[in-house]
Amino acid sequence: SNTKAFSSGDLAQANVLVIANALNPVNDDHWVLPTPSAFAPDEIAAVKAWVGGGGSLLLIADHMPFAGAALDLGEAFGFAFINGFALHSPNPLAIDFFSRADRTLKDDALTKGFAKIATFTGSAFAPATGARTLFAFPKGYLVLLPAVAWKFDDQMRVQEGAGLSQGAVATVGKGRVAVFGEAGMFTAQLITDSGAVHTHMGFNAPEAPENKAFILGVMHWLSGATK
Repeated sequence: SNTKAFSSGDLAQANVLVIANALNPVNDDHWVLPTPSAFAPDEIAAVKAWVGGGGSLLLIADHMPFAGAALDLGEAFGFAFINGFALHSPNPLAIDFFSRADRTLKDDALTKGFAKIATFTGSAFAPATGARTLFAFPKGYLVLLPAVAWKFDDQMRVQEGAGLSQGAVATVGKGRVAVFGEAGMFTAQLITDSGAVHTHMGFNAPEAPENKAFILGVMHWLSGATK
């Protein structure tokens, strides 16, 4: 775990840096616009230099406000997060699937052998030039851009989701970067709140039997254990 600002000295001790749903303190328990960066410019420069020198970054940024907080860091590597909610339209799905059958799960060494990966509502992004897209949104998805998280109305902006990604990887200099726009898929959750959309999420969801092995493969790639 790390609670300090990123610096070249601290990063030099690591092989893989995992950033999951970082927020600027102004958005703690206050998920409204604006959503400033979770990282100072010198931190972003340190992470970029560290990856270029051979480090590996797993950057996870869920729906607004998390995507907005990761925007500047993602852009340093050419990934453009959209600070909203990527949802099937007109009827949002309880679980989104990227599958081999409909080609939303793209052919790649990291997706080989998998039929379907599940995500649990997140953000979308435009991949960096030269990145390998793993999850691609098809037609029928929109990115909703509310001013307050989960408060959707007729006044908010909306963007087409087709062609955007929720998972991609890239090599940057001597290092590697994996970017995902959804965090629930990396967790193992049992939710007991009444009215919850999901009661079993991530590894615990019976609809997501392949997620754990897929994520393990991503981590092996980031660590250099596999090519």
